[in-house]
Amino acid sequence: MIRLENIYKYYYSESSVTQALRNVNLEFSKGEFVAITGESGSGKTTLLNVISGIDTYDEGEMYVNGQPTFHYDDDDWEEYRRDKIGFVFQNYNLIGHYTVLDNMISALLILGVGEKKAEKKALKYLEKVGLKGFEKSRASKLSSGQKQRLAIARALAKETDIIMADEPTGNLDSETGLQIIKLLAELSKEKLVIMVSHNYEQAQDYVTRKVKIHDGEIVLDVAVNTDKRINDKAEQPSDDKNADAGEKLRNQSKNTQADLNQKRKEENSIARYFAWKNFSTQKLRGLLFIVFFMVVSTASFLFLGQIYSNIDDSSTKKYDDSVYYNGDKTRISVRKKDGTSFNKSDIEKLNKIKYVKNTDICDKADDINYYCEEGKDYKYSYGAVESDGSSYGALDPDDSSSSYSIRKQSENNWTFAKGIKKAVKQDMNVNFIKKNKFMRSVSCITKSDLVKGRLPKKNNEVVVYSKDSSVVGTTKRFYFTAKNIWGMDGYYYEDMKITGCLKEETEQAYFAESLCNMLSSSADGAKFKIDFMYDTKTDSYQGSYKLIPIYSETRDNLYDSSVDMTEDEDTKDRDYDYRNGVPSGEKARASCNTQVTLNNLGTYDETYDEDATAMMGTDRLTITKKDKHGELTGESDKLVLEVTKEVTDYSDRFIEISKHLYYKYFKNESNQAAVYISNYAKTDKVIKSIEKLDKNYEAVSAYRISLGEYNDEKVSERLVTLGIALGVLLMLIILEIFILRSLMKIKIKDYFVLKFIGMKLNTINKISIMEMFSYCAVTIVFVIVAANIIALCGSSVMIDMLAYYTIPFYLVFIVYNLILCGVTVKAFNKLLVQRMIKN
Repeated sequence: MIRLENIYKYYYSESSVTQALRNVNLEFSKGEFVAITGESGSGKTTLLNVISGIDTYDEGEMYVNGQPTFHYDDDDWEEYRRDKIGFVFQNYNLIGHYTVLDNMISALLILGVGEKKAEKKALKYLEKVGLKGFEKSRASKLSSGQKQRLAIARALAKETDIIMADEPTGNLDSETGLQIIKLLAELSKEKLVIMVSHNYEQAQDYVTRKVKIHDGEIVLDVAVNTDKRINDKAEQPSDDKNADAGEKLRNQSKNTQADLNQKRKEENSIARYFAWKNFSTQKLRGLLFIVFFMVVSTASFLFLGQIYSNIDDSSTKKYDDSVYYNGDKTRISVRKKDGTSFNKSDIEKLNKIKYVKNTDICDKADDINYYCEEGKDYKYSYGAVESDGSSYGALDPDDSSSSYSIRKQSENNWTFAKGIKKAVKQDMNVNFIKKNKFMRSVSCITKSDLVKGRLPKKNNEVVVYSKDSSVVGTTKRFYFTAKNIWGMDGYYYEDMKITGCLKEETEQAYFAESLCNMLSSSADGAKFKIDFMYDTKTDSYQGSYKLIPIYSETRDNLYDSSVDMTEDEDTKDRDYDYRNGVPSGEKARASCNTQVTLNNLGTYDETYDEDATAMMGTDRLTITKKDKHGELTGESDKLVLEVTKEVTDYSDRFIEISKHLYYKYFKNESNQAAVYISNYAKTDKVIKSIEKLDKNYEAVSAYRISLGEYNDEKVSERLVTLGIALGVLLMLIILEIFILRSLMKIKIKDYFVLKFIGMKLNTINKISIMEMFSYCAVTIVFVIVAANIIALCGSSVMIDMLAYYTIPFYLVFIVYNLILCGVTVKAFNKLLVQRMIKN
């Protein structure tokens, strides 16, 4: 079967060459039980390794079934070990975490035997060596003798003609060792058994041949115990040779592309089996790898998120609130190119766009602050009015300590309009504490958003959230300020009736569209100016004041239609008074806080301050007209307006007019809508969707358009954040390669066992690849799912981060982790190959 001719083997080091085998000539036949003996270091294990194909020879020739092996490459030797040799080792070379049956099946699967057939054959040979009933026991739990029996059963199951046993009794007691010797002797009747042993005396009664080696040379080769066995050693080398040659030719003819593809499939199938078997039999070790990958995946997910979120440098710029006072990053302002107003149909279309939460038809009102919680949003104080813009005084005519010098002269010149007197207290100021609440119109919600009540329809109606729905029907005071529309000192208030209670908890209140449009009307640049105190000597008005028009839902008695001549062209021409304008039948109420500057009579060089009294009487009102699209024109109307002695206590620029006059010049509609999106990161995508939805739409980010110069401190913070994130990602690469490679070294012993029982190195590499990539894939999916669940639970940090995780960014995260895993596994496989070559 095997013939060695003039075999030499050398081991090389940097400084010397050691001759391990020298001029070895041996021939072995089927039916022999050969014992190779010798002192430690004599070369007996080296000889066994050369015969079994574990190690190569340097000179001479070894024939297998008459065929030379000098031309064998690594694949050929792997095939030789797998198909020709059954191994029994001193240390058993079992996979301890596999069961007895798994160890058997593994060896057969490597040979290409199907799983079911392999199990059947494994049970047969386990019974033959006396291990029936131990199939489900872990190999690590067996006794030494049982482990060696399992190793022999595994060698038998391969059904090869040659069994190599390296010190099979070295770790056994004498009684168990003798049992193993007897078992090998029995097997040698049908096979060639070559055994290396340091204890020849134990086996001398059972072996049929003794080979002694000394310093790499064969010094004794004799047959023994020939009288105890009738052994037919006649061989037919020519037949074996021809058979082997025929097999070689058949194998060569089968190396078609289809056969190679089939072999790859088989290798992949085997690799998948062992990868899963390793996890199922070593769950704690598998969990250790998963935890490690989890840490790496989580860290990479978070720090990649930091990089994604800092790609946009908007956070490093200063915000200018002169145009959009509300700095909500999720707000997109939308206008129509033709200047027309938005309607319900527009809102419905915009709300259907992905990532849009809601749309407010009254965008300009969304820059107006409101305050409704006394003690939280605003508070009252008493004393002199503060000059820092945070307090607004409601002046009382009975206040003799007022800083206004005109007060004593005017105390009997006015009265407070209905509902106003109760709101005014002596020396009372209102301080606005928080400016974090902004108006939203009722167009943002629907009736289904309410747990009780209805949506607001009038200026003095509002919808709020309350745990107690009984608030519906009650009245609550709301203050309003609009720095970028009315100026710092402007404020308005309304005692609002709560008409509905929201289902979801929120601090946001929703107002009627009419109120939103009214309070933001001056944002359009409309001219609403009153000229007063006509001087006949100079034929001019002493005072002129630009005001903010408002109307009241509860005291609208400011229009007398019988006096109105604005609609009658003939009458208008006849009765036109060039000083005061056209009689309109309109009246108005100024604020008691009004303070105007007048020109001194007869001269323009001196001025003096006056209060609302100066405006009372017949004045001239100038209103700039708008076209049908709501755009200002160059034309204006001049009307006669009577300012009554009834006053309000809003800030000084507000003037209360009739509802009739207001809607004659101001429409309850808006030409600018606000789209609110789920996250700022989706801004560009939503803007594109809006402009694609309707070519008449044009959209801008209210936040971005308000950004100015860079903030050096924020720029530095951004660069530091990006630097840290990139540094961590690089560190993860280094740490994973070293740490994971160290963890994988735990598995090297198992891979060596698989190699010795015939598994190809390429298949072993695939096992490590499949195992690690499976762990990596599981953790990638887990991290992504967990991050989204955390976001769904309301984590604002995770919501903001996930907003930047578009499909391309998710792919970057996945590819980063897979590449990181691949680099690590490749480094381990390289180490594994080096170890196997070294050993």
